[in-house]
Amino acid sequence: RLSLATKIFLVFTAQLLVFVILAVVGVRQIRAGAEELRRIKEGKIALARRAARLEAQQSNRFRDLSSLTDSDPRTQAVLLSIGIKYFPRRIQDGLDALRKVASAQASDSSEAAELARQVEYYADRLQRIHEQVTQVTYESLEQVRAGVPLTNLQRIEPLESAAETELYQLDGLIGAARDQAVRRAEEDERRAVWSMVVMTSLALVVGILLTLIAARALSPVGPLVRYARAISRGDYEQEVKVRGDDELASLAEELELMARSR
Repeated sequence: RLSLATKIFLVFTAQLLVFVILAVVGVRQIRAGAEELRRIKEGKIALARRAARLEAQQSNRFRDLSSLTDSDPRTQAVLLSIGIKYFPRRIQDGLDALRKVASAQASDSSEAAELARQVEYYADRLQRIHEQVTQVTYESLEQVRAGVPLTNLQRIEPLESAAETELYQLDGLIGAARDQAVRRAEEDERRAVWSMVVMTSLALVVGILLTLIAARALSPVGPLVRYARAISRGDYEQEVKVRGDDELASLAEELELMARSR
């Protein structure tokens, strides 16, 4: 049989266990939410930033090329030389940064792996377009140095249109992935909140039940105290009824025996 102390200990241990489980579940859900936010920040948002920087570099490159028609030959030579030295490296750095961010997230899930594959696809297409732009820029610089009027710039317009289309599709892809990840994070947050509400309510119910069990186990204490006081006053006619086989029931039996012996 279990002693009274053991029963009380088990009751409060069960209460503690319930709240420990609640705390563990809460911490796991908070960590899961934080991990999802980290993935969004380091993945989709980082990709969007890299794509925005690439778009700015690409826009500057085509803007400089389009301004050549209104410039004198010396200015044209300077702008073309700068464009050859500066923009190919900057564009390549931007594409490499896109690939790096996407590949770093590819192992997180099959969805992230598919996004990395598509980012690689658009990065490759943009790289080929800008390689053609670089080639046209080289040829244009040779024309300027040879004193020949620029004619190659007519080839820039379709390349610019193609690059803008590819980058627009890449932006749409990244934006859709980011929005989907944010919606999933919001749904996970709502589920976590409801889960915490349910778990907290359950813990409160269990705590109340366990408290009632403890109160029931200790309920004979009051009658025993009153019975002992009656005996101390010489009132041996009173009775006390304590059911069970724990220490309180044994104490009640001993008091009754002591009262009868009088």
